[in-house]
Formats: sequence, C-alpha cells, structure tokens
Amino acid sequence: MSVIAAVACTVCSAITSWRFADDCLGMHNTVERTVFFATGELALVASALMARQHLHVPRRETGAADVLVWVLAAVLSIPAYAEYGPVGGTVGAFFGPVMAAALWRQALGLDQPRRSPGTAFRGMRALFLARLGIVEQSPKTSQ
Repeated sequence: MSVIAAVACTVCSAITSWRFADDCLGMHNTVERTVFFATGELALVASALMARQHLHVPRRETGAADVLVWVLAAVLSIPAYAEYGPVGGTVGAFFGPVMAAALWRQALGLDQPRRSPGTAFRGMRALFLARLGIVEQSPKTSQ
C-alpha cells in the first residue's frame, strides 16, 4: 500500500514541477518540460533504490544515497512554494516530494534498523540519535 501512496505523492510532485517549469522557468516545449520534471522525480526514486542496495553490503547502512533522498525532497519542494505561495506551498511540498521521500523509504524498508547476528545497528540515524543523547550508543556504533 505504501508503494501506491509513494507513486501518488511522486505524481503530485511531478505535476507541480511541470507547472513550475512552464510558469517560472519559461519552458514551453513539452519535451523539455517532461525531461525537466521527470529528472527530479526519477532521481528521488533512484536514490531510494540505491540506498536500499547499500543495505546489502557488510555495514548494512543506507549511506549517502539516503541523505540524497532528503536533499532531493527539499529541492523538489521549491516549485511548490513558487507555484502556490507559503500556505499552499507547504501543503504541496508535504503531500508531494516530502511524503514521496518518506513513503519510498518506507516501501523499500529503509526505516527499519538492520541487524545481523552479533552486530549492532550502525546507521546514520542511530549515530545521530546517540550523539543527541536520545538513545544509548553501543560500543560498535562509535567505530
């Protein structure tokens, strides 16, 4: 079910990017606009897929690809604010790229800590929460 919602949010983000390319960037050529908006949306999905692939390496961390998912979501939020203003832009950004990023991560299992027998979860989120003092850091996490 989260894949369907992720696709819907990605489509919402794409529609906003399509309008932004015409209204703010002056791209009136259909092919140019299609390539422009599709590039950002595909990059977001591809980054989530790459982060998932990183879970299969020995350290079992999502790495820079997972960070890129959120960077792309932030950048893809800009057209929502340009098109719809502060209130509408917040709604558009939330139900477009931000929820797309969150739902793609959920659909691909990136939000679940990965543990292999005898090793501690060493993801960036765990390290960040440990640094903030929210969770206790295991000895293997600090390496």
